[in-house]
Amino acid sequence: MSKESIDTRILEELANSNSKEKIAALLKDRNYSSSTKNLIYKISNKSKQNVVDTSYESRLIEMQMVLMNYAQHNFDSEVAISSERDIFDALALTINITGEELQDSYEQILQQERDITGKTSDLIEANRDLEESLEKQLFLKQELHHRVKNNLQFIAGLLILEVQGLDNPELERILLEVQTKIISISKLHDIMLKSGTTDKVEFNSYVTNVGEMLVSTSGLKGLVNISGDQFHMRIESASRLAIVLNEIITNSIKYSWEPKLENQINIKLVSTPSHLELHYSEGESNFDFVYVNKGMGSKLYDMILINQLKAKKEACHSHPNCNVFSIPKSLID
Repeated sequence: MSKESIDTRILEELANSNSKEKIAALLKDRNYSSSTKNLIYKISNKSKQNVVDTSYESRLIEMQMVLMNYAQHNFDSEVAISSERDIFDALALTINITGEELQDSYEQILQQERDITGKTSDLIEANRDLEESLEKQLFLKQELHHRVKNNLQFIAGLLILEVQGLDNPELERILLEVQTKIISISKLHDIMLKSGTTDKVEFNSYVTNVGEMLVSTSGLKGLVNISGDQFHMRIESASRLAIVLNEIITNSIKYSWEPKLENQINIKLVSTPSHLELHYSEGESNFDFVYVNKGMGSKLYDMILINQLKAKKEACHSHPNCNVFSIPKSLID
């Protein structure tokens, strides 16, 4: 190939515009050989391809950066749309729309979190107020048990003073019986006070306390044995049932216990799905409940145990010297 001098304008066009049409116009009036012209065209096409590749790479990097921003919840950036409207513009538009949808979903999630945080704060405050109210209510109920116990013990003390000044054995007996009933109710409030409960009492412990009190005031040797299932009973039901048991135990001590003997009364509680069974026996004697039909004991038995608590009485199947009182749980627990 002969040495040919290439016009500098062609070289500038190759470097700047990469336009095949312009290069062809510049070469039109030049007496370059075909091989030289083909070489110029080849260089032009190669240069144009490099420019396009570089442009594509730049746009891909831009899209990657925008997507990374979306992943980090930064929705302020978006992919620029070029004037060429090529396939990259379609992809850029999809990315930008996706970013708007992601931003909307993210803002909804943030709002839900704010709502949940606000409701949680309200619930915490409501629970705090409720706990304070419950503590105050517990304190007031405990204070009520304390005052009722003290007042009942004060009344029992007054009865003791009255008995000491009497010269009437029958009236003295009546007052002492009333005193034991008052003390048994007082013990109920004392147990409630010590246990920290306000509405229900563990009945086994209550009957144990009442039995010990009745034995100590009887002047006789003996025990009231409480066994069986533990049962928590409403305070109103426990006080009524304890008054009846007070009367029954008092009559057992009075009519069946012997001086200088180790007497005993056995009370067993059996909790069934529907009833509380109270098994009552006087040791080896054949329990006969007829003696309560003579006065106050009979009235209390009929009014409280039979009419109010709907108790059914029958002989125990497992013990010949025992009777069982079956009380519906719906009336006492």
